[in-house]
Amino acid sequence: MKILLVDDDENFRKAMKRLLKSCNYDVVSDNDGKSVLNILMNEHKALDEDENIKLVITDLIMKEMNGDELAHKIKALDRELPVILWSGDPDKIINNPHADYKLDKSIGILELINIIESIKNRKL
Repeated sequence: MKILLVDDDENFRKAMKRLLKSCNYDVVSDNDGKSVLNILMNEHKALDEDENIKLVITDLIMKEMNGDELAHKIKALDRELPVILWSGDPDKIINNPHADYKLDKSIGILELINIIESIKNRKL
């Protein structure tokens, strides 16, 4: 399963990417919403559906484009692409209508993997 991880905190992004890769996920990462939208638009033009991104995990608070705006634009591109929106301040993401899942960054990795696996199994 190919996951797109978006976070402007480089250390956190690298650590999460390593962790997800260690769980056998194919992970692409970036630090801002604008370049992520370009990645997704190019993916939709690709012929090989199996190679496409199947899940986006994005931080809420980012400099160029926040996660809420990114989730909204992702859903405009592809309503079926699942989006996990997470933040170190979970009170800010409670009322977000654009994300499929809203998570506190302090959740355990097993909970995150369970959510990813449920998304993966739903797509099969």
